[in-house]
Amino acid sequence: MHNYDNNDNNDTSQTPAPQAPMLSQQHQERPVRAWWRLVFGSGSGQARGFLRFWPLWEWLTLRVMPHHEIPDAPHHLFEVQFTHVDAKPITLSDGTHIKRRDPIAILHVNSRVLARIVNETTPWQQLRMMREDLQALARWVAADGFPSDIHALYGYTLLGRSAPRLGFTLRRRPSSIRTRLDRFFLMGIIVLYHPGGRDRLAHGTTYETEPVETWMSLDELLRRYGDEPAAGSPSPVGEGDGG
Repeated sequence: MHNYDNNDNNDTSQTPAPQAPMLSQQHQERPVRAWWRLVFGSGSGQARGFLRFWPLWEWLTLRVMPHHEIPDAPHHLFEVQFTHVDAKPITLSDGTHIKRRDPIAILHVNSRVLARIVNETTPWQQLRMMREDLQALARWVAADGFPSDIHALYGYTLLGRSAPRLGFTLRRRPSSIRTRLDRFFLMGIIVLYHPGGRDRLAHGTTYETEPVETWMSLDELLRRYGDEPAAGSPSPVGEGDGG
């Protein structure tokens, strides 16, 4: 479900945290490519046109690369997949160095759950729910059962604008055929599961956004979301999330 670059040059570039919440929407309508007209009527999990291939691809990838639910997560917004890195190396802000073939936990957003809550909650509430699920992930990491040789979380998304608010480091990927294909697939996921369907692409900035990698070391996860966070670490709810 994720594609990677195979350049082995170390990359420590980070993207500053933006100020806009992840799922906020602007009212300005933007033009989208003509082929998205072929999926008219898609949304809320209903596929039309060429999007009928998306659920099949998801089913196949889940059989080959199963996802695992986070134990006792209150909202089930995330699932994890255990695999190995096939990306260029990165050194995170806390000094954790990840190189090719290192064990990794890919953090997947549960699109069905996110689509269900997007019209029922504010962006700040969505961030709070994600933090609560990350707290559950931190408890799993600290307990028995989570692979001990994994040192970082990885993700790949079009909706990464608020990932730094959750503690993730962003890394852009160079333009390539793989990057463009991944962007097309991720847009299809949004159209398939968002209640607004195709119209979601015509509003906000998602259609013009390039996919980004999201990274967080497990040490940083435990520091931010563990039961006993280190002194000076942000609270689970976070500043400004009160409404």
